[in-house]
Amino acid sequence: MAKENKLLVESRKGIGSASSRRLRKEGKLPGVINNDKGGSVPIQLKHHEFEMLLRHQRSENIIFDLVVDAAEPKKVLLKEVQHDPMSGSIWHVDFIEISMTSKMRIRIPVVLLGEPAGVLSEGDILEQMLRVVEVECLPADLVDIIEADVTALKLNESLRVKDLKVPPTLTLVSGSDMAVARV
Repeated sequence: MAKENKLLVESRKGIGSASSRRLRKEGKLPGVINNDKGGSVPIQLKHHEFEMLLRHQRSENIIFDLVVDAAEPKKVLLKEVQHDPMSGSIWHVDFIEISMTSKMRIRIPVVLLGEPAGVLSEGDILEQMLRVVEVECLPADLVDIIEADVTALKLNESLRVKDLKVPPTLTLVSGSDMAVARV
């Protein structure tokens, strides 16, 4: 399951690039919380605290209990982290409000495990064709990664999406005949 974290944020009044630059100089990070009705709430959070939270994550699919101005916590999913193109530092963050009772579609990384038989015995090459798969699940059933064992693959054999071993709580949305890896 994806790790849940608590994050304290403040709503922000100023919008736009000048206001965002001032926030960054103060060590804060501009962000926004979007909801399914099309609304959005501009927020600001502590840059260093958020960066440290991200460093200890295994996946990009992070669920937060977001507390805005000491109100009731909202369940949100990290949607996007924007970086400064020159320095690489975090520039802006987007969250999307989620319901723990409704299914959502999300992309989960695929990690290949093992050395294929074709690579070990015949010197062939393993090629990973698909690095993420799209799944549908409840937020509580979200996993960090999907592991795929490729040890049985020989020359000209492929591992397809339908061959992936996923928990029964996940429904694969990506095409079942798409190749994940090939020797």
